[in-house]
Amino acid sequence: MDLIDLNVCIRSMVHLLEIVERTPNLQCLTVTFAVNFDERYDIENYSEMMTAKFRPLINLKHLAFSTKLDNGAATNERLPFDRIQLFIDQCHLKTSILRKVTLKFDYIVFNENLWSTIVRYKNTFDRFDFYASFIADDRASIIRIIPSNNDHFDYHIEDGDPLHPQARFVHIYSLPFAFDKLHGFISCSELSFRSSFLSVRHLYLTRTRLACPISFELLTRRMPNLISIDCNFSFAHGHNKKVSQLIFDQDIFKYVRFFRFISYCSSKHCDCCTLTSQLIDRMPRLQCLITSVDPFEYAQHPLPSIKRLDYRQWDFKSIYRLPEYIPHLSTLFFYYTISSVRELSDIISSLYMRIPSLKLISIKVRQTNCSNGVSIEKIAQQALVRMQNKDNRLRHLTLNCKFRIVEFFLQNM
Repeated sequence: MDLIDLNVCIRSMVHLLEIVERTPNLQCLTVTFAVNFDERYDIENYSEMMTAKFRPLINLKHLAFSTKLDNGAATNERLPFDRIQLFIDQCHLKTSILRKVTLKFDYIVFNENLWSTIVRYKNTFDRFDFYASFIADDRASIIRIIPSNNDHFDYHIEDGDPLHPQARFVHIYSLPFAFDKLHGFISCSELSFRSSFLSVRHLYLTRTRLACPISFELLTRRMPNLISIDCNFSFAHGHNKKVSQLIFDQDIFKYVRFFRFISYCSSKHCDCCTLTSQLIDRMPRLQCLITSVDPFEYAQHPLPSIKRLDYRQWDFKSIYRLPEYIPHLSTLFFYYTISSVRELSDIISSLYMRIPSLKLISIKVRQTNCSNGVSIEKIAQQALVRMQNKDNRLRHLTLNCKFRIVEFFLQNM
């Protein structure tokens, strides 16, 4: 094949060998490990196969490896770095034009052999970009190998509740920082000023159980080009429930279009709801909001830029206030407890009639005893008929039910 640029997702290193055997003219190869990667797919004699049968990629200029970060999988402990190293070394031996190597690994196990290889690569290639989040069983030993005056690498610590020491990670990256994603963020004070994060467009906050507040202070200055912020965490409040769990300044997130805030608070007195609303007010271009707290319960101003709302909590109290606060909504997802056909049809028809831009309403449903054993599909179908009979505009409304998800879609008239 005459491919010169290939971006591929693999399930094993043997799978990669089979691919490159058919693409000898590659100049740029980007490899991502599948979420279901299993090293058992790799045959025992991989090293011999690699050394004896590997077809030289004599035109290769840029090689990149990365893992997929999956919310369902805690780590990538099975990452076969020794095989990745062998592949890179063979590519470098076979060609003198391989100048750029990029490695991005999420939540992997640290060992000194791996690290010595990373240091060697930094001194070997003209451009070597590295970012890995390491599982910190022995955090001190990891940090000890990166002196504070090291000009090639920097790090930050993702530290959580002291009662859950297994949820600690060390993020190490090459300098200058060259990636568009940063993981494990807690506050700017945890980041070294030796690193510039101007390249960061997507910020993922810590996923550990927190015993300290999340701080957005100075974030717009350290990462002015952010377009998405992803927060999915729980707070360990302890006995001090008066301390704010979110801290932010008056700066505006000028370019943020995506904001996910899923908080599993251990306290009913947490101020997440009120503070989240204030934080969203500082995102004037926000288009997609995914949240587990009701931001409109304490909202002070409309949010006309939002096009998609995904509310992941039962009993959405502000459902009837949406036309007032997000008048240009096009896609809505929320959780709902079905009690009657009439209630469901009234909610859906009201939203469609009061928000002209609304196209899709997707609902994760559960039933109450009031439904008298009638299936979710039948209730939704009866609600659809009732709406279409009630309003002529909704005759173009269609229904799809699957796995307790009820979807209403308004087709173009």
